[in-house]
Amino acid sequence: MRIISKFNDYYDSAMALGQDQSVIYLRNAIEFKHKENNIPKLVSEIASLFKKKDDTRRFWSPRNLVNDFSNKDASFAFKEFWILFCGKIYPGIRVTKTFKCVFGTEVSNFYSSEALINYLVSAGKDVDKKEFKWDKNRSLRKDIESYYTPNRPDKNWLIANKVTCIYFDHTDLIVNPRLVTYDFYKVFDSHSAYQELDMWVSGTLAYPQNIMLEVEDKYRIDQHGFDPKYGFRTRPSK
Repeated sequence: MRIISKFNDYYDSAMALGQDQSVIYLRNAIEFKHKENNIPKLVSEIASLFKKKDDTRRFWSPRNLVNDFSNKDASFAFKEFWILFCGKIYPGIRVTKTFKCVFGTEVSNFYSSEALINYLVSAGKDVDKKEFKWDKNRSLRKDIESYYTPNRPDKNWLIANKVTCIYFDHTDLIVNPRLVTYDFYKVFDSHSAYQELDMWVSGTLAYPQNIMLEVEDKYRIDQHGFDPKYGFRTRPSK
C-alpha cells in the first residue's frame, strides 16, 4: 500500500519493507470544529458512530468520566476521546498533569482500563470509593472498565462513505488524523498499524476499484513511447 499525504505518521516507516503500488491510501486530514447549530450532516453521522446503544446523552456535550483533581505535587485534568481505525473504535482518555513545584505539564494518553486505573492509584485517587449514593455498586473503577468495553460502528456505513480513520472528542472531529499525536502506537506498533490499514484499504474498502489517480491521456501515451507525429515508428536520426 502506498500512502499519499502531506504529513508523516509513525507507521509510515513500514512502507520501507515493501508496498503494493496499486493500493493507495489518500491521507488528507480534514478538521471540524463544533459550533452550535452548525454541524454538517456527515459530521453528525460520524459522531453518532461513537455512541453506544445505551448512551442517551448528546455527543457534543462535554462529559468527564474522571473528574479533575489535585494532590500535593500536581493537578490532573482529563478528557475523553475516541479513535476509529479500520472499522473499530478505540476509546482513549487524555490526562494533562500540571506540576506545582516546577513549571511544566505532562500529557499522557490511555487506551486501556488497567493502565488508567494504575495511573490514578499511583496519583492517590481512590478508584473504589462509592461516589454515588443512589447506586452503591457503582465506582470509578467500574465506570472506567465500562468505558473501555468494545464498540463496533456500522461497518456498512463506513464502507459506503470510505471511512478509514477518525479522531473524535466533544469539541473536535478530525478525518485522517496524525495518530502519533495521540500515542496510538500504544494500541498498534508501526508494522501492525500499517498491516491493519493495508487490509482495510485494499480488502474492505477496495480502494483500487474506487479511487484512482487519473492521468491525462496525453501524458499516458507519451509514457508508452507514442509520438503525436511519428506514432510508434522510429524517429529520424536527423
